Amino acid sequence: MGRKGGGARKRGGGGARKGGSAAGRQATNNSAAQATTASSTAVVPTKVSQDLPLKEQGQWKNIVKYYELKQYKKALKLADQLLAKFPHHGETLAMKGLVLSCQDQKEEAHRCIKEGLRYNLGSHVCWHVYGIVNRTERNFMEAVSCFQQALQRNPDNEKMCSDLCTLLVHTGQYDAHAKLRREVLLKKSNQRNNWFAFAVALHLAGSHDESARAITNYLQSVAENGNERNYENSELLLFVNDTYEAKGDLKQAYEHLFQIESQVTDLFALRSKRVRLALQLGLKEDAIAQLRVLFRTNYENADILEKIWQALDIDPARPEDRPRIVEELAALRKAHPYSKLVARAPLFILPADHPLFVSTLHREIVAHLRKGATSLYGVLKPIYQDDAKVAAVESFLEQCFASVSKTPSGPLPGDETPARPDVLVWTICCLSLHHSLVHRYTKALELLDQGIAYAPTAIQLYSARATVLKRAGHVHAAAIYANWARRLDEADRGLNTTSTRYWLRADQRTQGMQIGSMFIKDGDLQDTAQTYLYDMQCLWYELELAESYYRAEDYAMALRKFQCIEKHFDQFSDDQWDFHSYYQRKVTLRAYVDMIAWGSALVSHPAYVQAMVGMARCYQRVAADPDRFLDLSMRTIDPSTLANAGERKRHQRELKKAQQRAAEELEVQKKSRAPRRVAHDLDEDPLGKELLHVDDHLAAAQARATRALQSVSKAAAAGSLTWKQQYAAFEAAFDIALQRGKFLLALQALNRAASVHTSSEDPLVYRMLCAFVGAVQKSGVDGVVRSVIDEELKKPSLLGAEDSIAEHSAKFVSTALENNDPLSLGAALQGAHLLDSATKDDITQSCVKALLAGLELETRISPQSYASILASTQSCLSEDQRTSLLSACAKRFPCTTAFNPNLPLPREEDAPDYI
Repeated sequence: MGRKGGGARKRGGGGARKGGSAAGRQATNNSAAQATTASSTAVVPTKVSQDLPLKEQGQWKNIVKYYELKQYKKALKLADQLLAKFPHHGETLAMKGLVLSCQDQKEEAHRCIKEGLRYNLGSHVCWHVYGIVNRTERNFMEAVSCFQQALQRNPDNEKMCSDLCTLLVHTGQYDAHAKLRREVLLKKSNQRNNWFAFAVALHLAGSHDESARAITNYLQSVAENGNERNYENSELLLFVNDTYEAKGDLKQAYEHLFQIESQVTDLFALRSKRVRLALQLGLKEDAIAQLRVLFRTNYENADILEKIWQALDIDPARPEDRPRIVEELAALRKAHPYSKLVARAPLFILPADHPLFVSTLHREIVAHLRKGATSLYGVLKPIYQDDAKVAAVESFLEQCFASVSKTPSGPLPGDETPARPDVLVWTICCLSLHHSLVHRYTKALELLDQGIAYAPTAIQLYSARATVLKRAGHVHAAAIYANWARRLDEADRGLNTTSTRYWLRADQRTQGMQIGSMFIKDGDLQDTAQTYLYDMQCLWYELELAESYYRAEDYAMALRKFQCIEKHFDQFSDDQWDFHSYYQRKVTLRAYVDMIAWGSALVSHPAYVQAMVGMARCYQRVAADPDRFLDLSMRTIDPSTLANAGERKRHQRELKKAQQRAAEELEVQKKSRAPRRVAHDLDEDPLGKELLHVDDHLAAAQARATRALQSVSKAAAAGSLTWKQQYAAFEAAFDIALQRGKFLLALQALNRAASVHTSSEDPLVYRMLCAFVGAVQKSGVDGVVRSVIDEELKKPSLLGAEDSIAEHSAKFVSTALENNDPLSLGAALQGAHLLDSATKDDITQSCVKALLAGLELETRISPQSYASILASTQSCLSEDQRTSLLSACAKRFPCTTAFNPNLPLPREEDAPDYI
């Protein structure tokens, strides 16, 4: 023991001398050392030996072992024992911090790690641990800096190289990633994983030629099996072909496919690439030959059928191509008699007056009605963009209904076989849903009443009635009927989901949460049920719940639920970590590159955009009236602004009571939580109050709206968002920027909206344009900002170089009145008032008159659209105009609660006895 101790002291002395000779290096890292101190006034201690005796070295290794085994209590106990003897050992302090971080003691963890760095700034272990903790907390850029510091001190450490490479690619630093992968390959070129990783890194960095050369060199180095036809070689060769295509050399990629065909095992991928390249190169004969082979393997693939038309140079919109379409469909039908895609293709590519369309429509409707297949509605719904096809569907469904309503067992039109009695039920279902799509809700409900009287136990009739009522705008009644349908078959998860969704849309959150938790173990315990729904990352449920809280003006809970969506997407992103090393082992290079592209566009998902817009709107509403929406415990009131000492004391008493109530609520929430089968962090903000309490609500709203705009930009290439979803993000960013007086930010959102729709003639973009110009005119902004605004407004997508806002507005109003489009009329009316036009009264009168005339017509516009028009123009209308419009809407849409708020609800005692 004595000799060991002496040896340790000798090594310690050597370490001290080494530290003395490295004084320059320590001075260079002085700023980094200051960044790691717990306080700016802390004094860096005198250099202390960081070498441990052999026995304690074993203890330190056991700490690492217990950490890797997730036995954190044992690791923490050993660390405390070691620190009792060597309180200034930096690496032990760092490991203790890492263990504490795993136990969710983040503040103490950071303190220990920073203290360890103070004592041992040159330790790669301390920097590596600090990087791991930052990575865990999603501070990725700080983690990269820490890993780089660690790698400078120990450049041969493979684990740190791997961690840094993973982090660089995860944060999109592809050039730095490729550089580091090159260094790793030069050190260990005998490991195949390093070759694969280097090739992928070059591909992601855009160096496609070098990437292909790396894989080619690897295959040449293993010449004994580099030409075999196996999975690994196949994936590598297809990856090389992807690099040729990515760099734009389509001819080389196409010729390369013929060279590697004998070695590729994934023939579907090979033929798909060959078709894509052949079409781009204009080699349509080869493309059609490969497409026919692909269609034989999957004759229900609509993408392949679409490419067949492209390869044959057939455009369904050209009348002269229709004979060729009929001929090709006949050949495909003969070759693939069981293909439903080919059988139904005439419905989507031929006009309504074509004989093949008519015969196909009749055949499909009769077959579905005879089988009782409720999927008929889903088959026909895509053709509802064509009015002529809608009329054809309605005509034949009416014939079917007339035939079976007289005699339920009678034959359907064009079919001599007697029908089953239940065919009447399916006919009524489909016909009522058709009427709801063309906004004839009263007729649809009358049909469903007949059906329920005929077959009172048919679940589909209650589901169809719920759908019709939802579209008509009576969501609460729709929720009741959806619940009755669910109770007829309580084992059906689909009915359970529909019922839950409708209850939440009706703002009946208690019923919605209760029904939504029925298929969850311990679902009767609401806290446990909500936890499991969160664990299952049920996006639609949390979005519906958040929107319900938003409508109820409970912005704290709405923010909390919207934040759950944000956390889910963070988890989706973190789920990629395991695959950064998986692809090297399993040689899934192409799938990995696709995953990286998917991860880059992840935030373009509609649910994420909706959550960001929802959070922005919550903060915006709170900023408009903080006294109403913020609890006293959250308000930032300066006591010095109060009149006298008595008011200040009373304010302090009220503040203390409010804080006590908030603490009691939190304690009750904690104690009422049921035991969970899965360990979770206890939610310290169950009511969302901390989320609501920010220093600047408008700034927080703008930050969320900006993130929504960034997501929309990423979604543009993928086409994953509809115009309505994109506009919600544009409008939120625009309104918040105007409210803050940030005209350039508002102009940016306006430009983005106009560029997506390519014209300010869209009613939504026109409303934004009028609001922006009106706000600028009232603000009197001048100087550089005004010159930038004037220049941007001259863009063709906005005002253009020649039009003034008055001329542009006059053109828009004239077009809206001519087309009699309700949405354009609402935008014209609102725009006149936003611009404070001299003719706003005349425009208002003309638009109201046109809207009233349009309500007399059977236009295909939903009641929700008219409700939004009335809500947005409420301040622009006189009392008489508002009353006349509301009365006309109530007459046109008698089932809509927005116009008829006192509509009766189905009573529970009216439910049939069997429910």
